[in-house]
Amino acid sequence: MANRRDNLGVTLVEMLVVVGVLTLLAGFVVSLTLRFSTQSRERDLSGTFLLLKSALTEYHEEMGAFPEQPEDEFGTVDDEFEKAQEHAELLYEKLHSVPASRQILKRINGIFVKGDLSDDDPLKVYDGWGMFLDYRYDPNDGGFPELISAGPDKEFATTDDISSKDY
Repeated sequence: MANRRDNLGVTLVEMLVVVGVLTLLAGFVVSLTLRFSTQSRERDLSGTFLLLKSALTEYHEEMGAFPEQPEDEFGTVDDEFEKAQEHAELLYEKLHSVPASRQILKRINGIFVKGDLSDDDPLKVYDGWGMFLDYRYDPNDGGFPELISAGPDKEFATTDDISSKDY
């Protein structure tokens, strides 16, 4: 009878192959999850844009013009951030002053709203990444105002910014 040894153990190479395959699968799952998360936030943002456009339309019908934007000159990144915040606060204050616009603002998903829903406190609307939306309007071009999200990188004036004009 031949002396036969059955090797029931696992070699180091086999273990490394299994770990490598599991790492690839985990990376694939994580990238898909991040992509779906970003798509979901963009879809929510488009709904927010539509509601804000409706509120702006109601404001225009009531007041005869869109809310003015006092300043649109930007300098450094910090200046741009601060100006965008000022634009957003002015927009929400103006929209809050018109009852029909205020009612539309109250329909925005509570996840994207900061502030009290009472009639005394204007709501502040944010995007899915926790940043406020910039408001840009030039009355000389005759077009509809633009709302801008800083996007996933949370910085304005970068390639991932999302504009209401895209929807």
